[in-house]
Amino acid sequence: AVVAPPLPQGSRLAAAPAEDRQRPGAAEREAAAAAIGAMAGLPLSDVAAHLLDAAGPFARTPAYEHREAQVQMARAVGQTLERRRRLLVEAGTGVGKSLGYLTPLLLWAARTKRRAVVATHTVNLQEQLADRDLPFVNELLPTPLQVAVLKGRSHYISLRRWHRFLAVPDTNGREVDLDAIRFKLKVLAWLTQTRSGDRSELHLSAGEEQYWRRIESSTDDCLGRACANWRTQRCYMVSARRGAADAAIVVTNHALLLADSERQGQVLEAYDALVVDEAHNLEAEATRQLGTSLRNVDLTMVLDRLPALPGGETAQAIEQCREAGRRLFGDVKGFVGERLGGGNPGNGTVALGEDVRAAADFVAVLRAGRHTAGTLTRAAAVLEGASGTATVQAELLPQPERADDELALAAIALRELAGAIERIVCDPRENHVTWLEMRAEQAELHEAPVSVSGPLREHVFDRTDATVLTSATLSVGGSFDFLRHRVGIGDSAEELALASPFDYLSQALCVLPAGVPDYDQPDHEGVIASLVDGIATRLDGHTLVLFTGYGPLKRVHALLSDRLAHSGLAVLGQGLDGTRRQILRSFLDDPRGVLLGTNSFWEGVDIPGERLRCVVIDKLPFPVPSDPLVRARTDLLVDPFGQYILPSAVIRLRQGFGRLIRGREDRGPVFSRPCRRRRWRVCRPRRQVPWSRPS
Repeated sequence: AVVAPPLPQGSRLAAAPAEDRQRPGAAEREAAAAAIGAMAGLPLSDVAAHLLDAAGPFARTPAYEHREAQVQMARAVGQTLERRRRLLVEAGTGVGKSLGYLTPLLLWAARTKRRAVVATHTVNLQEQLADRDLPFVNELLPTPLQVAVLKGRSHYISLRRWHRFLAVPDTNGREVDLDAIRFKLKVLAWLTQTRSGDRSELHLSAGEEQYWRRIESSTDDCLGRACANWRTQRCYMVSARRGAADAAIVVTNHALLLADSERQGQVLEAYDALVVDEAHNLEAEATRQLGTSLRNVDLTMVLDRLPALPGGETAQAIEQCREAGRRLFGDVKGFVGERLGGGNPGNGTVALGEDVRAAADFVAVLRAGRHTAGTLTRAAAVLEGASGTATVQAELLPQPERADDELALAAIALRELAGAIERIVCDPRENHVTWLEMRAEQAELHEAPVSVSGPLREHVFDRTDATVLTSATLSVGGSFDFLRHRVGIGDSAEELALASPFDYLSQALCVLPAGVPDYDQPDHEGVIASLVDGIATRLDGHTLVLFTGYGPLKRVHALLSDRLAHSGLAVLGQGLDGTRRQILRSFLDDPRGVLLGTNSFWEGVDIPGERLRCVVIDKLPFPVPSDPLVRARTDLLVDPFGQYILPSAVIRLRQGFGRLIRGREDRGPVFSRPCRRRRWRVCRPRRQVPWSRPS
């Protein structure tokens, strides 16, 4: 392996962080208001372009930087809003796409008095828009608009579920659950201060996630208007939605664009314009939103909500559900283990194709699935028939007077779980793919739509007058066709590609080290560990290593911990040394180390300035062909590799490469193992990703 020479001292200067953007002063606000008023009769696109131009009022604000690509984007978005069209915009890193679409969007909302939604994939970008970018533009308007942030309901605490959890004894078997006690104390202190009920204020650790699931707002455990917190306006989720209903601009996430079927009513009020940022993730998020994932703990959490009176019909029905769930997921675990071999593996998937369903060893799973679905359905009928009778210990419920509502809500949840088991195990739906999965030695059932283009077109794009999809990575080989067809935005959507202003040919180098074994060879992780050891030692840490799976990360982490112990460099592994947020904060505070991350580190991670000097990519991020969802989607294509596998990898690789160069002064190498050309036909890279010759 060849290691790049050390960077010259001070070669990577810290870029001005976006959070340092100062609010406009009175003079700037007056100038902007006057300019907007003077151009009231001009097209929206011209006004937006003028505001961001070097001669415009934004140029008078602190830390202004003229970006011609940003002006072009603002003009294009303004024209799209005015003409009620659709637009795909690829804006490379450094273009300033947030202001490029927010400026015309706020002008449009102020001029037309109509509502707009901005949807992002990550909470980080949501908070950046709400805390920095939107206030900056909004304060320059003659009359600032009302802006609201609306996150998915699982981000908000449910006070009703919290009171139920608070009453549960803190024991784990015969031992006291100290982690649960610490979590409860943490939440109790937080509730005296929070105004939003948003989990982001808690900074949860990995171990606390299991407890948060028991108190988060949930559709299948919400009494709606029957809840006391709803009536008294103490429900944080309802408060957030009410604020969003009155806002001219709503910042939300991709998932809520499709969450219009909740029993408590539509999540997003009607809107006329939509901007989807980080749009390269829209298909994956829509797949999650429209799919189903089921574990035994999901069933257990529903059953635990009802403190049934011992010996009664309700208690018996609940116990039968528990036993059926244990049997089903136990059989699934054994079936997956036998199919994959090597005992019961901690991780793995088995697609439920026609061949698997017809096999003799699937009969036990099928029987367990039918038995469990029938048991849950019968239990739901028992709960529905128990209304008005003393079948539960009402005094243990959050609202004792609402015992009948609790029974009805649990019955609905059990019927939905039964339906999910029926669809996945027994009777799969057309145009859906189903599979069984082992994750962390726990069995899971999954269902997902093969295509989401139809639902996105019907429930998102066709409901708005104007739609803009944007990201730093939308195109593949200069073409937007891949994303256009995957999300169903239609052939009429216009395109705009704006290159990054950064000089990648001078700022970055992609090194293809020779001698790295194939990914499936036993010595692959050892060679990668040696490569990272050499790089980190030369660069005094400041290195990010990206993996496509958690298993290789764990093995390289173990090897590096021994190798780097002598040099005093820290090794921070995602899921091993803390949550994503925790290890990222540790690395930002002290970059003398190596940061190892999986999927969530490939994008949405900004490590500015001198802190990051090198990125190592363990494996090119090709989708796994044997993955059930990938296989189902590629089976429909003439050229699976060229039409799906390669474009997906290109977009992912560009995101990972983009972690290194975040500013004009940034420099550094990206190390990546060469692709096996004997197996794959590799397209020649374009200028956006400068590759060196193999070393």
